[in-house]
Amino acid sequence: MSSSPPGKGADPSVWRSAQEALEAGKDVGVFLALASGGKTALRAVAAVLEDEGAAAIRQALAERGGEDLRASDPAQKLLRRASGRGTAARERKNPIVRNEAFQCMECSFDVPPLEGGGVRNHCPRCLTSKHVDGTVPGDRAARCGGAMQAEHLEHLGGIFRVTHRCLRCGFTRRNRLYPDRLPEPDQLDSLRPGGPGGPAGA
Repeated sequence: MSSSPPGKGADPSVWRSAQEALEAGKDVGVFLALASGGKTALRAVAAVLEDEGAAAIRQALAERGGEDLRASDPAQKLLRRASGRGTAARERKNPIVRNEAFQCMECSFDVPPLEGGGVRNHCPRCLTSKHVDGTVPGDRAARCGGAMQAEHLEHLGGIFRVTHRCLRCGFTRRNRLYPDRLPEPDQLDSLRPGGPGGPAGA
């Protein structure tokens, strides 16, 4: 078993603890717990698991991390994936552009795709949206399907935005409005800034 230092950027105390855990035959959960303390802890545990004597732990990590992993993969990769860090890093955070036609669930207007750039996910006539997206706009990950009511209008830097609130589950999201976009400009009459639901002096 290797007794050489863990190298630059690795926590020496975590490295020693991981060495002791390996010598004591601890299970994979102990190594995941040790590696959860940040980058330096992860590097320290990975340094220990690169040893040939850690083959069983590496195999257990590969089994936890997903079908595409192998015990021969780098130890840091195995630890990240088995702890769920790899999945979080691959989650999309930027909006997914879906400029599609749809029928308004509130007034039944056939909303055409937005022309001239941008995306509109609400009816330009009644401003109602539908709760189909999850954390990322356009991801279509929500199963709620409730009507989202336009409640609060903002006008900053020449751009209108409205807060939509789902009447079924309470989810909220801010969306850009296009009151000057032909042929179907967004109708803002009921949500003027300074009026009901809008900020004063915007």
